[in-house]
Amino acid sequence: MKRAHPFPRSIPAIASGFALTVMTAGGATVWNVNVGNTVNSTHQITTTDNYVGAATENTANSVWNGITGSTTVTLADSTGSTSAGVTFTVTPAAGSAVNFSNNSGTVGDEIFKSWIKDGGTNGSNNDPYEVTFAGLTTAAGTTYSLVVYSGWVFGPDNVPISQTAGSGLTGTFNLNSLDMEAGNPLATGLAPDTNAADAAGNFNYARFDGLTADGSGNLTFSFGGPSGVDAPINGFQLVQVPEPSASALVGGLGLLALLRRRRFR
Repeated sequence: MKRAHPFPRSIPAIASGFALTVMTAGGATVWNVNVGNTVNSTHQITTTDNYVGAATENTANSVWNGITGSTTVTLADSTGSTSAGVTFTVTPAAGSAVNFSNNSGTVGDEIFKSWIKDGGTNGSNNDPYEVTFAGLTTAAGTTYSLVVYSGWVFGPDNVPISQTAGSGLTGTFNLNSLDMEAGNPLATGLAPDTNAADAAGNFNYARFDGLTADGSGNLTFSFGGPSGVDAPINGFQLVQVPEPSASALVGGLGLLALLRRRRFR
């Protein structure tokens, strides 16, 4: 008579690990956004600059979208493909405008060479504005991560960030940056702000994970309100966190079934 062997505790972990491995191997989709005007080539990131940024999912020689106005733009992902149909729009507050410009004297990472902020057409120069990523997937289980860059010559500054469409960011996150000029610790390199409180420090980007698009496929964020500041932003990286593919799940379940069959040999 055949004897049933104890079922190893590690088998479910092995199966789930197999599925995770397949999912990770597929990689993540990244949309890189460089905002501001393009007075000359030094203010626009290109594939030849080989700038990866703070999103570890990004790849070398990736494509960056140069956004120079408030018109809705269809974004290319890091490979150059626009097939996903993801769009990007900057919307000023009512009665205001968004200013697209550059930091001609800023040293350090290329992302900080140009910026957007409230244009101050009403004289206040500190109205909030919104940025919308649209055309995103609403499939259950799919989330996004967003890297927001803020650092410029006129620091220090505090940029209040809140989410107005979609979910994942609760309350207001204050991204604080100091002077980016030579001699300041921010003159070279990237420094993440991980504290939502308004605490001044040598930071120049923040990453928000676990974001979910709304039912219409939108992620929208407001910059500058309600405290009323210039809110300069240099760029974004949006990362789509992939779900396990059907083949990964089937493969994982198949492995589990195989191991279970071996239990009764």
